Amino acid sequence: MVTEKKRRSRYTSVACERCQQRKTRCSGEQPCNGCRKAYTRCLYPRATRYRSSRCVSAKAPLQEPETVQSEKESMEDGSESLDSLGQSWPLEAPGSELTYDNFGDFIRLTERQLFQADHQSSNSSANPCSGGFVSRELDMLCVQGRISPRGALEALDQSFWCRILAIYEEEVGMMYPFLDIHQLSHEIIDGKTRSGFDCPPSSSLYSEGVGNIAFLVLAIVSSFEGSKAVEIASPVVEEAFVSTIPKIHLQSPDLGDLTLLALTCIFFFLNDREKEAWRTISTIVRLVHEQSSQEEEATADKISDTFFWSLYTLDRRWSFGTGLPFAVQDSEINRPSLPMV
Repeated sequence: MVTEKKRRSRYTSVACERCQQRKTRCSGEQPCNGCRKAYTRCLYPRATRYRSSRCVSAKAPLQEPETVQSEKESMEDGSESLDSLGQSWPLEAPGSELTYDNFGDFIRLTERQLFQADHQSSNSSANPCSGGFVSRELDMLCVQGRISPRGALEALDQSFWCRILAIYEEEVGMMYPFLDIHQLSHEIIDGKTRSGFDCPPSSSLYSEGVGNIAFLVLAIVSSFEGSKAVEIASPVVEEAFVSTIPKIHLQSPDLGDLTLLALTCIFFFLNDREKEAWRTISTIVRLVHEQSSQEEEATADKISDTFFWSLYTLDRRWSFGTGLPFAVQDSEINRPSLPMV
């Protein structure tokens, strides 16, 4: 007995129009690259035995089509705010693959995220207690009229300065170790013990500039918190910068003056003043290069290799960032620690 061969069931297209034009097929669970880039999802009837209802996605659908259509109409009428729309439009779970019915769904989801970010930022700015510990201490100094390098050293306790130096070392000092954190901490503690910073001991590395250097470190750490702390510290930084620039041109600069200017450069850079940072670091690098090129061994010993190469790295970084030339070319550097290629 001859049995008739069963005819194959009619082929059902599961690809969207764009995928059909590209001769590719995709499904709602695993969209092709074209649908993923266009933020669309293939919709097709699950009527065949190969696309049965048992193949259910592990993720719940974003929203029912009727609800989506009603929200579109309400958006056109302007009767619904972004906040209420965001509450009715749930986000995908972290790590899940984002799929959208059309580009309008993606736009509204983005609007919701932007609205939430703006709402959170407005709440944080309206809350007076949202500032960091540096902002609170600077506010107290400003109210007391002691917003100065010496006033900050005398008013702020030892634990506060240890915390400030630790933050600076983690954020800046590890990459550019031109500042001796341990020596600065020792001089701050020693000055508070002696109850005065006017007459530093002979072993002081930064001499009378320890107050300005400590305040510059405080100003740099305040840049990580926000604009309020920067506004309080910025006038003191400008005053220290203006008083130090003539000294390095009229007389031989010491290590304290060079360190102060290097810290000022970092403060400028963190507050979107890259060209000023580049200009100042170029001046410091040229001065250090001239001192290192002199024949006196005593002068060369004052500038350590760590200090020189940290300034060299900052000059290269900001020159590349601003598109401006280097302060000193590599062929002009003749330090003994110059790496051999």
